Amino acid sequence: MCTARTAKRITNELRLAEALRVGVLERACPPKDLKALRTIAHDHYLQAPVLESIERSNEFQKGLVSKRNLDFGVQKIGIIGLAFKYSTDDLRDSPIIDVLERLLGKEFTVHVYDPHVHIASLTGANREYFLHRIPFIARYLTGGLSAVFSHAELIVAVNREPKLDELFRSLKSPLIVYDLTV
Repeated sequence: MCTARTAKRITNELRLAEALRVGVLERACPPKDLKALRTIAHDHYLQAPVLESIERSNEFQKGLVSKRNLDFGVQKIGIIGLAFKYSTDDLRDSPIIDVLERLLGKEFTVHVYDPHVHIASLTGANREYFLHRIPFIARYLTGGLSAVFSHAELIVAVNREPKLDELFRSLKSPLIVYDLTV
C-alpha cells in the first residue's frame, strides 16, 4: 500500500530525476543549480551521490583542460566561447573562465571570441558577476573569429558555433584544435 509519505517521496525523486536529466546530463547545470539540486535532495532525505561528486569532477575536468593546453606546447591560444553554454551571454560560473585565468597566470597570450557576449549588454546578476569577478576578461575579447584564428597556434572550441567546422576546413596553415564541444 502506497502511503501519502511514500507517494510524496516518489514524486520528489521523480522531480529530482527530471531536473538531473535536463540539467546535469545535458551539460547545462551551472554550479548554482547543482547546489540547489543538492539542497532539494538533502531536504527530502534523498541520497544523491552523483550530485555530490559532480562539483569535484568539474574541478578535475578544468584542471585537465588547463594541463592539456600546456601539453600542446604553444603560447598563443584562441578560445571560442566564453559563456556557460552556447547561445547565451551568461558568464556566471563558466568553467572556461577558470581555465582562462590559469592560462593567463602562466603568461599565455589569449584571445577570446563569443558572439553572444557583449560586455555593454550584460544585465542583472550576470553584469554584477562580470564587474566584480572577471572585469579583466574584456581585454581578451575580440570582435570576431578571424581575430582569434589569425592570432592563435591553438584553438580551444568551448561552444559550438554554426560556421566553426567550415572555418576549420578553410584554414591554410596548420592549427591545433582542441574541441571541448564533443
